[in-house]
Amino acid sequence: AALRRWSSRSVVRTVKPRIHLLHGIHTSRGSRRLAGLQSAVTRATGMPVVYHEYGNIWAIQTRWKNPGIADRLAKLVQHGDVMVGHSNGACVSVRAIMLGAPAIGLVILNGALQDNFDFSKLTPNLKFIHVYYNDDDDAVPWAQRSPHWLTDPLWGDMGRDGFKGSDTRVVQTDCWNQ
Repeated sequence: AALRRWSSRSVVRTVKPRIHLLHGIHTSRGSRRLAGLQSAVTRATGMPVVYHEYGNIWAIQTRWKNPGIADRLAKLVQHGDVMVGHSNGACVSVRAIMLGAPAIGLVILNGALQDNFDFSKLTPNLKFIHVYYNDDDDAVPWAQRSPHWLTDPLWGDMGRDGFKGSDTRVVQTDCWNQ
């Protein structure tokens, strides 16, 4: 009888908020460096970390693959979760939030994103955006030389230059000058 009275409206989230970690391109399956990062983030935050591996893709594949990866990711994010993306992983995270992923936080590590990206396009439920960048982001010059019709149209210089727009939710750190 209890099972018949159950409805989706009575479900309360019992899972602790999680951190969704996404890698950049050219990352091999089972990377030790990312496994170490996952472990360090779990220890530092006390939050469970879900590492999403989408495979080793090339820059020219991002235009076509990123939307599908973001769609699959958006369906896994729950309210209260935080998304952490490195390079292309930041781009995928932003796309997932644009598709309705109910994250409350976004951490961008050397993001392959336009440095003037309009974060107001993202949900107001997103409470904070942390951007980490440095002058030594070697991928930016390569991305600038590639025809933009080949890569994800959201790609840009944020990983090297930081965020150049204005959004009160953004806190950024220049890791080169620390």
